[in-house]
Parts: sequence; C-alpha cells; structure tokens
Amino acid sequence: MVAQADGTVVIGWTDLGNPANGDWEDILYNVSTDGGASWEAEEVRVDDDESHTARSTGMQMDLQDGDLYFSWSDYRMGLGDIFFRRVSL
Repeated sequence: MVAQADGTVVIGWTDLGNPANGDWEDILYNVSTDGGASWEAEEVRVDDDESHTARSTGMQMDLQDGDLYFSWSDYRMGLGDIFFRRVSL
C-alpha cells in the first residue's frame, strides 16, 4: 500500500486465481482518492501476460507525483525476469 498527502491511497496485491486449475499469479491494484473511504469499482491488472498463465511474484510499488511504479519478477519466458510498469493516475 502507498499513499499521498492528498488522500490518494493505492493498494496492490497478487491474485492466485484458482490453483486447482493450474492458475499462476496476476498483479492487481485499486485506487482510493478519499483516504480509503471508497475505492474504484474495478481493480486494474498490472502484468500483461494472458491472465493466470505466468508466475508474477515479488511485486514492489511506489507512488510519486501521481504516477504509480511497479516492479516484479515474472516467469513467462521460463527463467525469472524483472518487469516494470509506470501508470499515471
């Protein structure tokens, strides 16, 4: 979770889906602009592989001047690679 003085709060998490189906992790986030009193109706997915098909772990998140920065380990190409994404709020 990260927050700014203006009341913006962002929570990020890893969603495993259904492990019984062989699902892997997806990385998601949601945003509140009122200090966490309410949240956007839909979460946003960060990783861009086909949903629940690659292992995405170790997510780190930062919020600076209205931009979210994510990094994580992703195994879609076999060995773990570091991925990065910037999202403007």
